[in-house]
Amino acid sequence: MEIRKHKKLNPQIWGKDNLLKKPVSDMIMLIMRSYLDSIRVLQHIDIDESDIRDVFVYGSSANYFYTKKSDIDICIVIDFDSVAAKNPNVAVNAQNFKLFYYNWAMTHHCKIYGRKTDVSIEKANNYFFANRYRSGPCWSVIKNEWTFKPIIVSDAEFKTIRSQARYVYKQMMHDFRRVRRNGMTMLDTKKMYDNIYASKNATHYANADQPITYMYIAFRKIRDRGIIAKLRDRMVELESKDFVLK
Repeated sequence: MEIRKHKKLNPQIWGKDNLLKKPVSDMIMLIMRSYLDSIRVLQHIDIDESDIRDVFVYGSSANYFYTKKSDIDICIVIDFDSVAAKNPNVAVNAQNFKLFYYNWAMTHHCKIYGRKTDVSIEKANNYFFANRYRSGPCWSVIKNEWTFKPIIVSDAEFKTIRSQARYVYKQMMHDFRRVRRNGMTMLDTKKMYDNIYASKNATHYANADQPITYMYIAFRKIRDRGIIAKLRDRMVELESKDFVLK
């Protein structure tokens, strides 16, 4: 789906003066509280809202470049030091808490006005408080304010970004066809997959204020075409060949 620059933020989510609508805010807090409840009940970990440093809305839904399919990206920022102090016999780290979220998400399919929610779990002192990580514009649900406001790029700048994106997209498609002609070996497939994500992340880090870069648009185009899924599926196929009995 073609990424367009809108003059306003998504009116389903944002209200007057670009403030997050209360029903949306309430739903996000409900998701966060249900996630914490599951940790307490299923993992027997002492955790409560005082351990949550913030909850952010970020990504394309917090920007002027959303589409009809844009997820609502949410980040729950946890003070793991505080949780660890209350739970000395538990392995408290971001990886485990992400696994706890995946377990919760298996039985909770959350949508906000038809849009899927994509929740990430991050450590308080390395997500957004010490640096900008990868979020760009974001809204603090707990503080009810913009942490970083979205920026509207000029038409001329966006035209340049899209032109660069088309060039990069064509290069990636050329590389994919070459990899496919060569039989999609593990070396070629993994190299292309890793290079795509490394390039996307590098341009994202370098443009934290406005993450709508040429690489982001090219990535979206190649992902929507199914190339990312084909590369990933091929790697899984190659890694699993020793475990298939025919």
